[in-house]
Amino acid sequence: MQPVIEPGGQPQRNGWSQPKKTIVLASIVVIAVALYYALPVVLVVFVAQPLKIDGAAMSPTLNNGDRILVNKQFGNLKRGDIVVFYYPKDTTKSFVKRIIGLPGEKIDADANGSITINGQAIEESYLRKERNQSSRARWSIVPAEWMLLNEDAYFMLGDNRDASNDSRSYGPVKKELIYGKYFMRYWAARQ
Repeated sequence: MQPVIEPGGQPQRNGWSQPKKTIVLASIVVIAVALYYALPVVLVVFVAQPLKIDGAAMSPTLNNGDRILVNKQFGNLKRGDIVVFYYPKDTTKSFVKRIIGLPGEKIDADANGSITINGQAIEESYLRKERNQSSRARWSIVPAEWMLLNEDAYFMLGDNRDASNDSRSYGPVKKELIYGKYFMRYWAARQ
């Protein structure tokens, strides 16, 4: 391509000048660095959050030291979902439990300690008999008003019922306190 010559002037080159190239390159670097640091923050705040399991309340499903991801963009919640929520008595703490009772339901336990919803026993295949020995005794101290769930409340229980601080101790959990739904375990602790 031939250089363009303006009348009475010097030939002009097509292309960018060195200062313009430097500015574009610097802008690209700044954007890349900003994305490198901002993208993880955006992901943790709005999409997914890594958590470390502390305690045995969800054993054997989730064990002490396991590392999990929770999805912060969850839709409808259903019975059996494992969720993360702010502890109702101290919202600086988070708990991981399984949803057992849904809004509007009546939850109870039968003579064997099996959970009933609206009078019907539910199947809980994730429970281990050896971790559910004191269920009936613990259920007997649950206040009756906690057993009938409001339209914005969920009843949470740990899978290790003998070692779980759950809705039997602090009552139903309001939906507004639930901030994540278990997505996956990415690191299993040695047991």
